[in-house]
Amino acid sequence: MVTRRDMIKGLAAFAAMRGLPLDAETREYYRAYLDAIAAKIKANAERKGASAGFFFYADSHVLSNNGQSGFIIADLIPRTGVKRVFGGGDYSVMWCKGDPKAAMDRICTLHRECWRDPIERAGGEFYAAKGNHDLIVFKRDAAKDAAKKKKYEGFGYSSRHIREYLMDTAAARRAVGNPEDEHGVYYYVDDASTKVRYVVVDTSDGVREIDCDPKTLWLGIKMRSAQLEWLRDKAFGAMPEGWRAVVMQHVPLAAVTIGRDEYIERFSPFRELMEREAARGRLLLDLSGHHHCDRFTHWRGMLHVSVSCDCTYSDAENLTPFCGGMPHKRKGTTCEQAVDCVQCADDLVFATRIGQGTDRVYHVKPLEMKAGETLKLEAKELSGPLTWTVFDSDAFKELKGKMPADARCQFTRLRASVSGDGTVAAQQPGDVTVLAMDAKYNKEVFGVRIS
Repeated sequence: MVTRRDMIKGLAAFAAMRGLPLDAETREYYRAYLDAIAAKIKANAERKGASAGFFFYADSHVLSNNGQSGFIIADLIPRTGVKRVFGGGDYSVMWCKGDPKAAMDRICTLHRECWRDPIERAGGEFYAAKGNHDLIVFKRDAAKDAAKKKKYEGFGYSSRHIREYLMDTAAARRAVGNPEDEHGVYYYVDDASTKVRYVVVDTSDGVREIDCDPKTLWLGIKMRSAQLEWLRDKAFGAMPEGWRAVVMQHVPLAAVTIGRDEYIERFSPFRELMEREAARGRLLLDLSGHHHCDRFTHWRGMLHVSVSCDCTYSDAENLTPFCGGMPHKRKGTTCEQAVDCVQCADDLVFATRIGQGTDRVYHVKPLEMKAGETLKLEAKELSGPLTWTVFDSDAFKELKGKMPADARCQFTRLRASVSGDGTVAAQQPGDVTVLAMDAKYNKEVFGVRIS
């Protein structure tokens, strides 16, 4: 159990590292809120076919974080029985003041003291994916930046050191990885009681032999053949019959969830591997971060979800559609963080948002229609008046400039339409994503494949 002393001790370390004042009553405003969250999580756990579930957060960027999410998760672990916690990468920040090596070590200390340690003390199992910013930081030179020379002093640990640091948890040390690869951070952990395999993937799978090699300071956004082969042969190939996988990585792999076509192409061999597993009913969802916003799409037979950043950046407010405008992550409010509790029950995935954002329910298996047909959908997990919308699952454009998120996110709607009562009219072949929203923008999401 996480005591008030644990919380205050961790927050004191966080405040000292960031130079922030510490309020001894910092977490009082969470009490009633977390009671309601715990009740929702426990209700989902009682559903037919429910798995134990897990907590997931991404892009904590700890020097730009309100520092509460690790303690929030630790508070909920004993109350809900949900013990697995997955960090979706990017614990570091891009820029720092002062010595980059000292900043990098501060980041590592904060991540341990305010996330890993309280979660483990509460009885949680902590696992971490690698992000493209891990473990790298740059000292910004304002004058050079103004001149657009962009020659920055930086520090990055070797890929071996990054692996050792991220795998340095009691749970991760028991996970199954590739013993022949000392650089990549990829592995799986099994839940035999619910026949679910959790697969953590490395989308910054570069190699840096020494600390701060100036030629390879960025590990890049990539996947080496050794990882792809291990995923094919071991993580998926050796998964027992009747099991299903949840896949987690930092960089999204599909249109809508990521705004860059080059990543969709770059990771196509891995995504196609997952699509084959999904076609056999062996994959629940693919979960990621990186783009700092809540998005989702049902594409090529599988569900892709990316989540908002846990840090204080305003990206989620600017880039998340279908939310009516997210509140700012103001310190001292229950919107200051963004963490999901993800629970699977048969062919549904429940994502309960803790902090900024809304709850989502995803249907794993896509529906089938033919062009010219209609199909009435029912959002059984929502109540009250509903708003329906649909978009083509693989066509998306993100506009630049200052504008609301719903104006910035440009969807294409050529393949289907949906009426106010949830009736889908299929018009052209291809994949579409349909969602219903209640008055608070909680969502129920369906995939439809049109032939």
